[in-house]
Amino acid sequence: MRLIVSCREVERISRVFMPKLHHASITRVVLDTSSKDVNSDIQKYIAFRFRHIYALLVERAKEVNRFHQLRSEDDAVKELAQQAKGLLIWAVAVCTFLKQVPSETRLEALLGRRIPDDAIQSLTMLYRVALDLIVTEGQENLENADIRRCIRDLLGAIVVAEVPPGLTLEAIGALVLKPMDPAGKTVYSKLTSVVEMSSEQKVLRLMYRSFDDFLQDKNRSGEEWFIDVEEHKRNLARVSLSSLNFFLRSWQPNATKDVSAQQCRDRIPAHICHYAVLGPAWHINSFNSDDFGAIEVLFDRHFLSWLEVIVTFGTRYLKQFRNRIYDVKYWIQEIPQAGSNLRFGIDDAVEAADKIISSLLDSNAECDLYNLHPADIYPVLKLLPPKNVVRRRWEQHQILNISAVSR
Repeated sequence: MRLIVSCREVERISRVFMPKLHHASITRVVLDTSSKDVNSDIQKYIAFRFRHIYALLVERAKEVNRFHQLRSEDDAVKELAQQAKGLLIWAVAVCTFLKQVPSETRLEALLGRRIPDDAIQSLTMLYRVALDLIVTEGQENLENADIRRCIRDLLGAIVVAEVPPGLTLEAIGALVLKPMDPAGKTVYSKLTSVVEMSSEQKVLRLMYRSFDDFLQDKNRSGEEWFIDVEEHKRNLARVSLSSLNFFLRSWQPNATKDVSAQQCRDRIPAHICHYAVLGPAWHINSFNSDDFGAIEVLFDRHFLSWLEVIVTFGTRYLKQFRNRIYDVKYWIQEIPQAGSNLRFGIDDAVEAADKIISSLLDSNAECDLYNLHPADIYPVLKLLPPKNVVRRRWEQHQILNISAVSR
């Protein structure tokens, strides 16, 4: 059996294999990206993709413009291959970009440029040209600066989102874009040459790791396209928290099973169930003292409603929540500005969540874990210490009389 490891010059991988390279069973092969063979292969690939683009234009009875000439002349193909600097991923990206909108404007923007000195410069040029052109195409009655902001916000959210689950178009529209911005689908449609949607979960993700690297390198992407990871994490964390608190304000407790679990799920908006319901726990380290008020509301006033919603979606959400809830506890312990009420409240909430979730997961033989009901959390509350703030709040509201059940 032969195992082939193909990668860029990644330090960790190189360090692992370096001591073993003297073994006869391990051979190191460095691809010469500047060779004529590599350049020829890239030319053939670009020519093949261009013929396919031309065929699509003919099929759609579109104006074939410059692509018509490319059937008989290969100057443009050669120039693009030279710009690729031996990177097939560059050729793939540029052809995908041209296929998305096969216009003369896009093609001419890529031709006639100085051949970059290296592959990194080549990718930088390609991504900057592509993004700048996308901004000016179909402005949706918005200024270029607004379109640029929408695109950067969407890309930033994709970069920092917890994966899985990632962000769907519904979540992007509700959590990332502003009310007066174009719909998430409209912004995404501009980026289909660099952003793809998974076929099953409909989650957005970047097509190329090199594009991710470009966005996070300010020297390459510039002020216009730079993704400040910490800033975008903080934005996504805060909007997840505020959206979740707003939704839970109107959530009706389900202490009995008068309403089915499916009916409970149907009441939950897509952006809440797909992301925001666990967003504050995923991104807890992005919060600071300015967020204490909203966090206290979630862990005190809305905590049982929050648990109800999580339980409604079964095992996967329960396990993720239990794993992340302790991150919240450790986070609050590290912030000296946190008051004792907030600390104790979170400690008791973590205790309650762990007890409730463990009880539900341990009841595998008696409970359908893929169809749990929100009411299933309440019998476990009587097992909590009487001083636990979650139990006390529940008793004070007399939604479930734990004292009567105990007697």
